[in-house]
Amino acid sequence: AYDWSLATDELTWLDGNVDSFMIPGGPNISTGEAFNERVHPEDLAHRLETITGLYAGCEQYECEFRLRDVNGDHRWYHDRGVAELDGLGKLLRLCGAMRPITRRMEENARIEFCSNYDELTGHFNRTRLRESLDQALYYSSRYRVTGAFLVIGIDNINMVNQAFGYAVADAVIMAVGHRLDRCLRACDVIGRLGGDKFGVVLGNCPVSDL
Repeated sequence: AYDWSLATDELTWLDGNVDSFMIPGGPNISTGEAFNERVHPEDLAHRLETITGLYAGCEQYECEFRLRDVNGDHRWYHDRGVAELDGLGKLLRLCGAMRPITRRMEENARIEFCSNYDELTGHFNRTRLRESLDQALYYSSRYRVTGAFLVIGIDNINMVNQAFGYAVADAVIMAVGHRLDRCLRACDVIGRLGGDKFGVVLGNCPVSDL
């Protein structure tokens, strides 16, 4: 929890709990400017915009951002509090509380990734590959261009599983995916259909190039 005077930029941490954030020089962060220096550059504008919005008369604020810790890593925090304004609507003070949400943000990112990409290879999953194929078919029909859809399978992957184990078989699948990345055009779309099969959408591809 903290108390931040906007008039003097003085930042007071209640009970000294800023130590738990592992922020470089944490106990000495006594101004809002010093605190902002620890905020991730990509998140600072959003945080400042949230605070600026309080001048419109809103008395509560809430935002999420990353802070740099003593190891140089960035951790996510949820910041929520209330604002004190004078009779003219001038912002005087912010009283809020922060809590760590890194684990939640990482889990959300993992869920979002898995909803679009194959977890093993990092290529599109079946759903996203199907969407790319539908788009290619629409484009081909509208602009009367040719294209292709390839299904590429790895022979005898079960024998690799049985002889060397699943870890080796997974390494083979990943290696094939990397090779496809190098062989195909940047505009081509690669996805994993499942198991030992990949799908490749070749959009706007002349018959002579197939």
